[in-house]
Amino acid sequence: MTMAKVLKVREKGVVILPKELREKAGIKEGSMVLATVVDEGILLSAKERDAVGKLLGLARLSPAVQQSSVERVRAMRAEINEQWKIASRKG
Repeated sequence: MTMAKVLKVREKGVVILPKELREKAGIKEGSMVLATVVDEGILLSAKERDAVGKLLGLARLSPAVQQSSVERVRAMRAEINEQWKIASRKG
């Protein structure tokens, strides 16, 4: 299930992630978060402790599995964009 929230940027760029989002993403106090600029804005993700191991695992996946992962990410982006439009109209 994809979840999206509209957040306010405060002084010095501080954004507070609601507890519900932190729990869903496995982000705890002291966790490292990766911020990536993408076409749609900024993507925040919990940083893996063993990023090299994860990348090696992805490289071993078949091209069909890699493609389906890309398609899932695109579908999630579309859903988040739609939720963003709805949330923007409300407030």
